[in-house]
Amino acid sequence: MESGMIGRVKLLQTEDDLIRAVAMVANFSRGREIGGWFINFPGVDEDFEDFPEFFDPRIVKEFYHEVAIVAMEEWLHILQKMTDSPLAGQVDKEADITEYLDNQGIYLSADFLTRYAARFRWCVHKHPERIEELRQFAQKYGRVV
Repeated sequence: MESGMIGRVKLLQTEDDLIRAVAMVANFSRGREIGGWFINFPGVDEDFEDFPEFFDPRIVKEFYHEVAIVAMEEWLHILQKMTDSPLAGQVDKEADITEYLDNQGIYLSADFLTRYAARFRWCVHKHPERIEELRQFAQKYGRVV
């Protein structure tokens, strides 16, 4: 076994791995603290392409996108609080951030959109073509929408 490989486990190979990892980041993110210690998974900042048994490069790319969205979401909550007003005109804070990100042309995954019921409701109203995708994802991962 190579140096640095001791204790390494399968990290980011499947969609299930991705959902689990992003959930940990989101669950430990509050305000200015973005669950940052998960961003530095062992091996992710190394040449993960050299370890296909641990990392799928497509999943790692999606992971970084999702972590970036979590970080933006937390900072946007701070901005909402500082300005004491919505960013995109929505009363619900989660729907407001969702609309703000959507207005910026940022791709919002089913994972992000089903993490809170308000986001799901916003998406169903704004993008009804995604309802079946979101429902299937929610059912698969036990989300209440």
